[in-house]
Amino acid sequence: MEISLKLIEKAHTDRTYHNLLLYGMEGENYNLEGDYISYAGIKSENNKPGWTGLYEGSMSQLEK
Repeated sequence: MEISLKLIEKAHTDRTYHNLLLYGMEGENYNLEGDYISYAGIKSENNKPGWTGLYEGSMSQLEK
């Protein structure tokens, strides 16, 4: 239980970890342009925001 809570805390407090869980790998699943998420140049089959189930909106970034 303690490990699960640490994972949840990390996912909701660490921007890099959050982006990895929510958007995937930068450059393969999304691009970060300043404070915005961009899918420009990303193959449509690699565009999978929220596929890990993390999507809840509190730390989500706006799409460009």
